[in-house]
Amino acid sequence: MPMEGPSSIAVIVLFMRVITMVFPEPDYPHVIMAFTYRGFELAIEKSEDNGLTVFSVWADHDWGTAIAVPGVLNRQEAIYKARRWVDQRLNRSPA
Repeated sequence: MPMEGPSSIAVIVLFMRVITMVFPEPDYPHVIMAFTYRGFELAIEKSEDNGLTVFSVWADHDWGTAIAVPGVLNRQEAIYKARRWVDQRLNRSPA
């Protein structure tokens, strides 16, 4: 039996407020640059954390996806560390 009247509207509004508090809006990645390096697709993401601009790098490959660089303060350092991360992974993997 469906609820009727103003109390049902109040319950729905309260439910929506609880859902909003529990599940805030997601922080979508802001990819500013992507390139391929030694078979890995590297995507540089730019975001802000406590007022600082932070760069992260995601690495995609047939094996899966990983965060190659969790957060640095400039794009050049992100690129350098991402390439180094790929080189280390490929040097460790069996031929």
